[in-house]
Amino acid sequence: APRLLIKLLPALLTIGQIMGPIAVVRSQSSEGTPSSQVAQRTTKKEQIKQLIQQLKSTDPEVRSSAAQSLRNMLGSTESAIPDLIPLLKDLNPEVRSSAAGALGSMGESAKSTIPDLIPLLKDLNPRVRSSAAIALASMGESAKSAIPDLIPLLKDQNEEVRSSAASALGSRRELAKSAIPDLIPLLKDPAARVRSRAAYALGGMGEFAKSAIPDLIPLLKDPNSDVRFSAASTLGSMGEFAKSAIPDLIPLLKDPNTTIRIGAADALGSMGKFAKSAIPDLIPLLKDPNEEVRSSAAYALGGMGESAKSAIPDLISLLKDQNEEVRSGAAYALGRMGESAKSAIPDLIPLLKDPNTTVRSSAAYALGGMGESAKS
Repeated sequence: APRLLIKLLPALLTIGQIMGPIAVVRSQSSEGTPSSQVAQRTTKKEQIKQLIQQLKSTDPEVRSSAAQSLRNMLGSTESAIPDLIPLLKDLNPEVRSSAAGALGSMGESAKSTIPDLIPLLKDLNPRVRSSAAIALASMGESAKSAIPDLIPLLKDQNEEVRSSAASALGSRRELAKSAIPDLIPLLKDPAARVRSRAAYALGGMGEFAKSAIPDLIPLLKDPNSDVRFSAASTLGSMGEFAKSAIPDLIPLLKDPNTTIRIGAADALGSMGKFAKSAIPDLIPLLKDPNEEVRSSAAYALGGMGESAKSAIPDLISLLKDQNEEVRSGAAYALGRMGESAKSAIPDLIPLLKDPNTTVRSSAAYALGGMGESAKS
C-alpha cells in the first residue's frame, strides 16, 4: 500500500546524546571485544551510579541536574527508576519536571511509573504538567489509563501543556478516540505548535477522526509549514474518507518545503483512484531533486493504478535511480499498472539481482503483476 509518512512529533521524544566525554582505548581485549567498548560501558555505568547518588542530594539544583543528565543518556538508565520515582513528589517543581523527563526518556521500560506520573498532570506548575504528558506519550499505549487525565489538559491555559497533551493522546492512537471532540477545536488554536500537534493526534486515530476533516482542510493553507504537513499527513491517514481534501492537497505538491511535498504526495497516494486528478502534478515530482520526494511520488502514482499509466516512461527511468527507495517505489508503481506497463519488463528484470532486498521484492511484485507479458 502507499506509504503514509506521519513523522512529525517523534522529535518531541528524542533523547539527547550522552553528556560528557567517554574515554576511548584503541587496543583489543583478549576475547576480541574492543577495549574502547569495555571502557565506554564501564564509564557509563559509573556515571549512572554517580548520578543516582546525586538524585539524593539536599540541593534541589543538583537533584534536577542529575535527573536531566539521566534523561540525556542513551539506554541502560533503568537502574535509576527507583530513585527517580520519589522525585516526582519533590517540593521543587524543577526537580519534579526533570524526574518526569528522565522517566519519559526510558519509554516503555519505565511503564511501571505510569501511576506515579498521572497525578503530575494536575500539578500546579505548567512545566511539570507538560513534562508528565510528554513522559506518558513516550510510553505509548501502555499509558492508556492516563487518557481521562490528559483530555482536560487540551483546554489548559498554557500552550505548551495543550501541545504536550495533544502529543500524548496522539500516541494512544484509537484508544484515545474519546478525545476527538476536544482535539478538533485545537485545530484553530492561536499557537501553531498546538494546531500542528492536534492534527498529528487526530492522524493517529485514522478514520475514527473523520469528523475533523472539514477543520483540517483549511490547515493545508496554514502559514506554518509544520501545520501544513501535519494536516496533509492526517488527511492521508483517513484515505478515501478525506477525498474532499484532494483539490487543496494538489497545490502542496509545488510547496517550496520538501517535507510538505512528501506529505502531500503520500496523502494523495493513500486516496488511490479518487486522487487521479493529481496525476499531472505528481509526474513532475518523479524528477524532483529530493530522493524522498521522487519515492513518494512514485508510490502515490502506484496507488492510482492504471489511471496513472501516463507516468510509465518517467517511472521506467527511475528504475535506474541511485536511491534504492526510489527504485523500489518505481517498481511498485509499475507493478500496480499491470500489463499497461509491460514496456518496463526489460528494465525490471535486472532489478531481480539488485543488492537491496526491498528493490528485488518490488521488482518481483511488478513482474508478477504483468502476468503473461513477463513470462518471456
